[in-house]
Amino acid sequence: MRRCSPKWLLLVVAMATLAAGCTRKFFRERTDADVCALLTEKNKFEPWKIEQFHVYPDPRSRFADTSDPDHPPMPPDDPAARHLSPNPQKPGKAGIARFDGTGYLELLAAWDSMNRANAEVLPPPDPVPETKIAVQDPNGDKSSSGYLITLEQACELGLINARDFQDQRENLYLSALPVSLQRFSFAAQFFALGNVDRLSAGAQTATGRRERWASNITEGVTKQFPTGALLLFQFANRLTMEMISGQKDASVSNMTLELTQPL
Repeated sequence: MRRCSPKWLLLVVAMATLAAGCTRKFFRERTDADVCALLTEKNKFEPWKIEQFHVYPDPRSRFADTSDPDHPPMPPDDPAARHLSPNPQKPGKAGIARFDGTGYLELLAAWDSMNRANAEVLPPPDPVPETKIAVQDPNGDKSSSGYLITLEQACELGLINARDFQDQRENLYLSALPVSLQRFSFAAQFFALGNVDRLSAGAQTATGRRERWASNITEGVTKQFPTGALLLFQFANRLTMEMISGQKDASVSNMTLELTQPL
């Protein structure tokens, strides 16, 4: 039984790690964390304190969406437009759907049950004097129709289902993204470039048979300052390996440090 080489195993692990860090979910969650950190940093003054912030709709709201945010289904199109317009690209995700949340209905049912149970515990109202005629509701008894909720519960339900309120949350989220981008531009940014070339020549060529491997690797870091200055540090290495000619391998390294300041 052949054993896997440690080099190949290390390469597979590295590729799997890089693939896991380049997904839509990774960048979405990283962006959410950056925005949350920015808003928390600035949320220090009581008069304009941020409350009830969540960029994703409340799961109890009527516009909640329980589908995967990284792989959402294609929304349904207008039937006439879909019939007349070209559709060269099929959705890469299964299903076409429009989803409306129903969590607020469950919340209403829970409030209704609680309020009706509390109403049964309350003492009965005082009897109406016989000299007065009790005024009856022309629409009949409403004790068993609809949902029984309080004023506070109605206000809370309005906030949960307020599309305008959710729009303001999303606008606040979008306004934090340029700030995050500007901060990233002033952070130290590392880079690494490299390529590997193979040169193979036959025995009947002018140079004779040759087998050569050459690699060029450049690594470094850049840093931008608020004054406009730019710091660049990079290390470059070129390695040439002769496989059959008998010549010695050659390795050349170069290190540079640059600092520029616009006047």
